[in-house]
Amino acid sequence: MGSGARITRLGYFKDRTLTIDYHEYRSRPINVCRGALQGSCFGPKAFIVNHYDLPMNFENPSAVHLYVDDLTIVYIPPISQKYAIQKHTIQSLINKDLEKRRIYTEDNLQPVNVKKTEYVIYHTSVQRPKLEIMYSGQTIHRQKSYKYLGFYLGANLSLRSMLHAQFIKLRKPYKIMKYIHGAFSMFFKLKEKFFQTYARPHMYSMPPFTAYCLQPIKNILTHSIEDAVE
Repeated sequence: MGSGARITRLGYFKDRTLTIDYHEYRSRPINVCRGALQGSCFGPKAFIVNHYDLPMNFENPSAVHLYVDDLTIVYIPPISQKYAIQKHTIQSLINKDLEKRRIYTEDNLQPVNVKKTEYVIYHTSVQRPKLEIMYSGQTIHRQKSYKYLGFYLGANLSLRSMLHAQFIKLRKPYKIMKYIHGAFSMFFKLKEKFFQTYARPHMYSMPPFTAYCLQPIKNILTHSIEDAVE
């Protein structure tokens, strides 16, 4: 068994191929010379070790938040500057850091998906500032909200985007629980377990007041198990 395990680990890094299946057609074997297998636990660990120095390439490493390959940078302009100067300062800092990122990408053969690169301006002013952000000659588009590690935050610093996303996630469990309640009305434990597994986790990321308001919905969906037992 020990010898076989070593052979398996060696085979993970060499002589790898893949094929593409489309209906009844299959492509010829394609050699895989680099990269980790999709879904493996080795991939994220290898990325962290190989790119441990990535945050140090930016102007302010303490403002860089890196979770495996999910990179977020926070830029805060000096409050002592006037609005027009703040805009110029932020735009200049971002473009300089993106140029450093481009150089790092070429040196380490780690491409950036420009289509997934975006920025959000968090502000309280009535007029939204406009920035010209470029990466490798391509324009980076501004978004109204930003998702990081499963949480949304709107440009006006409201929780509306996050609540909207959580309610969308709750819609599917609600439909399934509605079906379970109609087809198996006496299966109280099943409804309770389903709610605790697929619906309640989305409520933890909501503000306490919103989760409190949703408590009656939980009681309706689970059919008030305690009262039913009595």
